[in-house]
Amino acid sequence: MTDGQNTTTTASNVPSIKLYWLNESRADRILFLLEELELPYDIEKVERGPDKLAPPDLKKIHPLGKSPVIKDGDKVVAESGFIIDYLIDKYGKDKNLKPTNSDDLFHYNYFLHYIEGSLMPILVMKYIFLNVQKQAPWIVKPVVNGICNKVDTLYLRPNMKTHLDFLEGELGQRKWLAGEQFSGADIQAGFALEMLMKLLSPHEDSSTNISRYLKAMHERPAYKRAMEKIVMSQRNSTNEKLKTKNSSSPSNPNDEQRYCICQKREDELNDDDNNDFMIECDGCNGWFHGKCVDLADRIADDIEKYFCNECSKQQGPSIFKQRRNQHRRDYSDANADNKPTQSGTQDFINKLKRKIFPSCEPVITRLKGNQVTAEYIAKNGFTKPILVANRDGLDMTLPNRTITLAEINELVGHDRFIDIIDCEKQVTYKMSFDDYIEYFESFERNKIYNVLSLEISNT
Repeated sequence: MTDGQNTTTTASNVPSIKLYWLNESRADRILFLLEELELPYDIEKVERGPDKLAPPDLKKIHPLGKSPVIKDGDKVVAESGFIIDYLIDKYGKDKNLKPTNSDDLFHYNYFLHYIEGSLMPILVMKYIFLNVQKQAPWIVKPVVNGICNKVDTLYLRPNMKTHLDFLEGELGQRKWLAGEQFSGADIQAGFALEMLMKLLSPHEDSSTNISRYLKAMHERPAYKRAMEKIVMSQRNSTNEKLKTKNSSSPSNPNDEQRYCICQKREDELNDDDNNDFMIECDGCNGWFHGKCVDLADRIADDIEKYFCNECSKQQGPSIFKQRRNQHRRDYSDANADNKPTQSGTQDFINKLKRKIFPSCEPVITRLKGNQVTAEYIAKNGFTKPILVANRDGLDMTLPNRTITLAEINELVGHDRFIDIIDCEKQVTYKMSFDDYIEYFESFERNKIYNVLSLEISNT
């Protein structure tokens, strides 16, 4: 797949199809379909601009300037659903990509229209809001994040979950969307379902039917060929950019020792660098400091495939691990069915909620504040938990009951790091107080963190 160059030589007695392929777009569907149909075709690669929009040149092909769009001889065909139907009807009657029986054809037509009419608008809106949050100037970022999170919590996420549950149910009834036979409706749906799974938190994903469905799609030879062309195109594009960058930079004998966007050599690292974790990009295989790419270790541990800023322009955002079980700390373990339930997991919590515990009274001692003295401990020991219902008389330095996290932040410092425990994974991380407050006050909290270092003493 090269810019403006043919990938397949077409003869006069075969179709003359050209696909205008825009990176990170629905054009992937048409590439997949062309491979399924085993048609000869040419590809003209079109790159998104820095604003992530399709370039104006696409309007020379079709007035809307969108992708996918194909040329079949002198015909210009746009809209992915229409392109799928057009190509199957014209060239794929022997490929069984469109059902012939009435029930399957009913499902085929429904899902061909449902994907673009109902599901994709929600996904596109979610994607737009994510980009708005990323690009917001720091001075208005809290306000922008608040608005976006509210829209996400009240509208986007519930709708995405509704679609996820709907599709999970449909795929529980049939192997493919239209029936037991793979069809053009699945080509239409694959792109959207991949996007849906990426945008939803991995902790909300218990969709075993969808996972089975996508896995089966990924095993199709045509899908593998299409993805191989996409990956090769992205790799070639990255290599071209690196060649351009290297040719414009003076040679340096120490270049091979530099890594990350900070471009530090090993002998230039300070203690902070050595204490920071590093992550490898699955696109360019470069290594990056977490703090240099603004990535916390607690987030990095949930990433299946990481793409750096440059590679994400071609590959899309990093891919998070999918939830495949509810009872193991490694929630992405697909072979966990026969493994025991671990503490901290959702199944463990659900079992605790169902369990009936006896009263704590037989195993605790209730005292007033002024009764908890060194003399009392010396005489009676400390063999049971002591419960003091009222702090009066404890003679302890305690903050006012109305103190807020913002006030504590001012007192201890914005960059003060505290220890947190991911309750499900039972792993300890460090989080700055600023990040902790932002997470605590956000509308979207998909993890439970146990904070152990917020006890307030006479510091």
